[in-house]
Amino acid sequence: MSDEIEIKPLEPLAQALLDSQNKRIERVEIQLDNLSQRVDNLSQRVDNFSQRVDSVNESLSQRIDAINESL
Repeated sequence: MSDEIEIKPLEPLAQALLDSQNKRIERVEIQLDNLSQRVDNLSQRVDNFSQRVDSVNESLSQRIDAINESL
């Protein structure tokens, strides 16, 4: 019987950990891309809403001016 202890190289474990971390990084990058797209979409919606508010304000201002002129 041998008293030697087999020491396995760490490279396969290190590579497995590296691969796992790389997959996690890829998932996080995808999530960041998705969040960025959502922020862009929300920003566009805010811009559209702001334009509608400006339009309504202009319309109301014109109506108020017309009412004041008729008084």
